[in-house]
Order: sequence, then structure tokens, then C-alpha cells
Amino acid sequence: ISSDISDHCPVFLAHYVNFIQKEKQKKCFTTQCITENSLELFKQEILCQDWSIVETKGNADEAYNEFIKLFMLVYEKYFPLKTLKHTKRARKPWVTKEHLKKIKSKNRLYQYFLRTRLDTTLKDFKTLRNKLNAELRRAKFSYYEQIFANITEQRTNAAWKVMNSVLGRVSKNSPPDTLMINGRELGGKEVADYLNNFFINVAVPTQTEIEPTENRNHRDTIIDSIFLQPTDGSEVYSIVMALPNSKALDTDNIQIRPVKSVLSIITPVLVHIFNLVLESGKFPDAMKIARTSVVFKGGDRNLPTNYRPISILPVFSKALEKIISVRITGFFDRHNVLSDAQFGFRKNRSTEMALLTIKESILQNIENNMFTLAVFVDFSKAFDCLNHQILISKLQSYGIRGKCIDLLKTYLENRAQFVHLNNHNSMILPIRYGVPQGSVLGPLLFNAYINDIVDIDKSTDFIIYADDSTLLISGTNIDNLILKCNEVLEKLSVWSKANLLKINAVKTKAMIFRARNKEVKTNLTIKFETLEIEVVDDHKILGVYFSSSLGWDTHVNYLSRKLSSVTGAVAHCRSILPLKAKLQIYQALFNSHLNYCTLVWGTTTKGNLNRLLVIQKRIIRHIANMEPMATTTSTFRSFEILRIEDIYEFRLLKTFYFSSLTTINQLMSLASLQSRETNVPTRNKDLWEIPWFRTFYKYQALSHNLPIILNKNTHTLGLNRRGLRSRFL
Repeated sequence: ISSDISDHCPVFLAHYVNFIQKEKQKKCFTTQCITENSLELFKQEILCQDWSIVETKGNADEAYNEFIKLFMLVYEKYFPLKTLKHTKRARKPWVTKEHLKKIKSKNRLYQYFLRTRLDTTLKDFKTLRNKLNAELRRAKFSYYEQIFANITEQRTNAAWKVMNSVLGRVSKNSPPDTLMINGRELGGKEVADYLNNFFINVAVPTQTEIEPTENRNHRDTIIDSIFLQPTDGSEVYSIVMALPNSKALDTDNIQIRPVKSVLSIITPVLVHIFNLVLESGKFPDAMKIARTSVVFKGGDRNLPTNYRPISILPVFSKALEKIISVRITGFFDRHNVLSDAQFGFRKNRSTEMALLTIKESILQNIENNMFTLAVFVDFSKAFDCLNHQILISKLQSYGIRGKCIDLLKTYLENRAQFVHLNNHNSMILPIRYGVPQGSVLGPLLFNAYINDIVDIDKSTDFIIYADDSTLLISGTNIDNLILKCNEVLEKLSVWSKANLLKINAVKTKAMIFRARNKEVKTNLTIKFETLEIEVVDDHKILGVYFSSSLGWDTHVNYLSRKLSSVTGAVAHCRSILPLKAKLQIYQALFNSHLNYCTLVWGTTTKGNLNRLLVIQKRIIRHIANMEPMATTTSTFRSFEILRIEDIYEFRLLKTFYFSSLTTINQLMSLASLQSRETNVPTRNKDLWEIPWFRTFYKYQALSHNLPIILNKNTHTLGLNRRGLRSRFL
């Protein structure tokens, strides 16, 4: 076969066999067509709807059932479900019929050259090939330029759909078409039923295998009891409008966009229903059915353990849950119920602040010539295994009583779910344990459930983000440290059994943090129950790699791979995408990695920062279509992009100047920040005291860096965010 793709002619051998190929069915998907016109017609009919029958109901279940029945009659009329098949699209839509004719002419000319070997034919072929390639490049650029010109600022999803296709980014989290279980292939509805049954029963072994104990460490009982304040139209309207926009269909096949379009009309009805719920302490049964989507986590696609269930709850249920959550959270905050060790799902707390707390504790121990033994605890299916009776008991001790505890009991009991997979719905099955992942109340209830884990040992520091728990134990003697750790792990085992939670000892890891010049010599092992815990030198915590000597080489290597991948993808399409699209890719896929937890790893060595700067300059050149060795100083400034060496200082100042009072206090507490007081007049008076450090690890410590950066940047006080950023450009 002759081809101009290569100088070598390929040779094929065809051998025909009787092979029965299974007919591949086209995938179908369900959608709703929502346009401005259909939204306007929907709004007009909702406006004419008589809601008085709902407002006369004194029972929350009856009121909601009547409301959803009337609402769905109009909703299904204007937004009916449509089942469509994925159509096969042209791989290169910018290639026209004229281009195809020229491609055939080019191929014929090359065939002729191979037969004749005439120099004039080769010259004609190259001329035609080069001209054709230039035309195809221009056509490709014009095609994508036109697409992005038609995409408005609001249609970011459409923009990313195009950009992902250009970048070749294919989702690896797609659900399975089939599953091979015990030698039998499941397909269609069978897969949905199998996974739903697995998700429902995942907690059963934990609840039955663990022998429960009564050694539960309830924290001090809160004497006061919560009162569920009735809601009003202003609160309901703001909460529903704040719900994230999504095209996902809920249990009733409702999208959030049409609901928001008529929210001003139905708000009084929702206020009536929600107040009935708060007054009666009864959560509507129709709101307790979850539509569950499946996300592939990685590994063997035939193993159900490698799939994560995400619950999509009714739209109106999310709003009601948020109203309840606001009241419970406010009560918890007023009475300091939740431990300061918990950073997950809490306002003004983040993964970065959790990791900073770990880092500063380790640095302080190194400064005090001490070891830090960290245990990274892995709970198995923690959200799915919460025992409802234990949860209710804990909530009551925290002051959640009366109508509120009745409401939460009915919220947890008689829940059900079905799995929606590849346009198939499984059977609806009851849920006996856990809290729904994807719900509003679920994370808050989980925090309350594991809140007393910090009380198992007062000398151990806990840093918790949702179910990611880190234990820090410090000491000067490594043998005593390990013995102490084993004692704490024994107490943790008792706590986990009492709360019917299972700890995966294989995935649980330990690390001994110490100064680089210190060796760890011991014959002792760290054990959880009968299993030995592996001691590692590097471990990924909440997306950041920690090393035993607090070097950040491993994390920088990880970042380099990520950033180089994005850079290569941008290089591949640098001549295709418009500048605006490439900058959008930079912010979303490149800068997001550089800015994630920079306050933690940003104190790495200059060598590591230079490695990242080289990659950053490379992608900037690709974005600007510059030569490989062109200078980038002015380009950084024109694109308003910070260089990697400036990001740490800028982020620290931005966090200190513009964050909430809670975050600023956390930062000041971690840094032990103290104002400098002196009676002696000096030319340049520093505002903040810089503490003395014994070791070179001071260059990583927040207590060293924060006062220095604040003293150096006193002129930035009073600037807004944009003004502060411009100082670093």
C-alpha cells in the first residue's frame, strides 16, 4: 500500500475466519429541551396555576405531594423527556468536499511518483501537499474561531466541551456498559440493579462484623436545646437561587433552571410547606428518594468497589435541607459543639488551613528537637456506614432535641434510592445506614458523628477533614513515641467499634517527621489491632505530598508531571484555539494546580521553584504563540499572570488582608503573630515581631515568613485585591 504518510510502504496479511461480532448498540441518553421560549410559556402557566389546595393542607406530606403533582403537570408539558441516540460526528468537521478532492489528487500524484520516480512529479506533489496543509490549518483555525465567537460568557460548559475535544481530554469516570460478575456478563438494567444492591448493602458487613461496645466518648452535654426558627420568603428565595446550576435531573426529572425561572411565583407555597415541616418535625417522604449516579474511581471496571455513588436529591429537598442546616450550624457555632480539629464542610475552613496546621505543628516540634509521629487513618466507607441510632444519640447530647431531632429521625428513616445508569433505572431499594453523599445535611451530620474522636486521647493532636483523620504524636524518644502511638491506636480501635466504623489498616499509613540530619532507629512496630501499620517516607494528604523531612521534592515532581501534561496539550492546539480560550485553559488546568495549597508547599527550595517556572514560561510562550527562547517578562504582565516565585507571598498577603475574620485569626494563631512594641524611635519601625529560630527550618515556618512579608509590604495596606495583585506583576 502506497501512502505519503511514511517513506516505508506498509504490508498487510489478511486471514479470514468465521468470527461472530456482537452487534454494538448505540448509546441512548435522556434530555430535556429548555429554551427561553419554553421557560417563558412555563412561567405564564405556573403564574395561572391555583395553589390554594396546597396552602389549605396542614400536613407537610400532603402539602408537598399536592404541590409536586401540580408543578409536574406543567413542568412535563413544557420540558418533556426525550430519548436521543449519540450520532456519529465527522472527525474533522472543518474538512470540506473541496479539501477531500484535493486530498485524493495529492494521493494520486504520490502514487504516480512512486511508479515513475520523476523529479518534476515529486516537485508538483510537494507543492500541492504544502498548499493543502496550509489550507487545512487555516480552515481548522477558522472553524474553532467561529465556534468560540458564538459561545457567550454564560455558556462556559459549551466552551469547555469544545476545548476538551481539542485537548483530547476524555472523561475516565464514565459508568460501565457491562459488568463481568462470576463469569456472567451483565448489561443494561442488570448493571444498574447490581450496583444499586451493592451500594445499599456496603455497610451491612461493617454493622454486623464489628461487635459494638458502649464505650462511646460523648462530649459534654449541651444543656440548651435548639429551636427551629420558621422560614420566610426572603430566605427561601435566596437559598434556592444560591443552589448550583446543573443540568442533572433529580428524582422527579426536574432541572434547577426552570425552578429558578418561576421561583418568585412559587416561593409563598414553598414557605408554607417548609414551615409545616419545621413545625411538625416530619420530613416529607417524597423528598427521601435519591437518584444515584455512578462515578468510576479507577482500577478494575468489573469490581463494584471501584465505583462511587453520588446521590442526586429532589431540588426542593436540597432547599429544605439547607434551611435546616443553617439552623443546626448556627446552634453548633454558638455553643462550640464541633471540634476545632474538624476542617471539612465548615465555613472559613479549608484543606489548605488543615495542612498548614499539620505543617506548623511538625515545624514547631523540629524546632524543639522532637520527633512527630503522624498516623493517617483510613476509614472504610465512612459516610455509608453511619449508624442512625448512634447518630441520634450524639445529636441529642449536642442539644438537638424536640422537633428538630424528630425531623432528623424522619429524614434518616425510610430513605430509598435507585441507580440511573445508561438510560436505565434500577429498582428502588431502602437505605438502612449512612447519610446520602451529595446531600446538604449529610456532611454536617457526619461531622457530628465523628466529633468525639478527638477525645480518645488529650495528648494527641487531631487534624480532620471530613473522614480524612490525621493523628500527631510528639516526643524526643522514638521508642516511647511508638509505644504511645500503639496506646492511642488501641483507644481508636475501641472508639471505632463503639461507633460501628471500620478502619482499613492496610491503607492507614504512618510517618515519622524529623530534621534531615536525624536518623530513626527502632525495633518496634506500629500496630492497629493485630495488623502492622506501614511507615512511609512520603504520603499524599488532601492532595499534597508530605515527606518525612518536610522537603517538597515529591510534591514538586507530582506537580511537574501534571503541569507538563497541560503544557503539552496547549502546545498541541496553540495554533487552533483563540487567545481567550488558551488563557481560560491556563487558569483552569494549570494555575489551579499552582495555587492549590501554595501556603503549604510554596516554601520549597529555589531549585524546585525554578523547575516549575521553566514549565510556566513554556506554557506562556505557547499561549502567546512565541518562539521557544523568547523572553516572557512583558507577556506575564500583559496576561496579568503571577510568576511562581511570587504566588506564595501574594497568596499570604491576600489571605491576611481579605479573608474572613475567622481565617485571619487562624492564620495569626498558627503564626503566633505578635505586634512589635518599642519605646526607642527608629528610622524603619517594623510592625510585627520576628521570632528567633534555632534551625534553618524557620524558612518554612509561617511564624517566620508572615511577619517578614507583612513588614516588607506595609505599603500595600489599604489596597484592594486588584491593586495588591498589580504590585506583583
